[in-house]
Amino acid sequence: MELRLKRQELLHRGDAPKLWVLLDEAVLMRPTGGARVMSAQLAHLLEMTELPHVIVQVAPFAVTAHTSPGNGITYLRFAMAQLPDVAYVEHLTNATSVNKRESTDEYRWILDSLSAQSPNPVRSRDLLRLALARYS
Repeated sequence: MELRLKRQELLHRGDAPKLWVLLDEAVLMRPTGGARVMSAQLAHLLEMTELPHVIVQVAPFAVTAHTSPGNGITYLRFAMAQLPDVAYVEHLTNATSVNKRESTDEYRWILDSLSAQSPNPVRSRDLLRLALARYS
């Protein structure tokens, strides 16, 4: 937990990294931890969307299945050109890091496709507010 809190502090630094989050609409509908936890989480997420370097999009249920990864993907791009992109793919009991270009290109295509089919960040904030209202 301490590590996660320290990692969150990065978003408030002057040289904060850019963060693009693409959430599946299902995470807004499934009350993980109960209504109080969901309300707090969604309020925090909405607060983070006010930061200029944070982009949040909600991928709706209508997104076609062939572009939905079905599990969590963290895609890392680095400012230093000599460092390869990395796709960190979460599975039920473990996770895999992928850094071969042909593989990371596939993950990047999936994320770009999902983003193109999803509401823009402004409309996504509206969806987050609606979800928050359901749990408040």
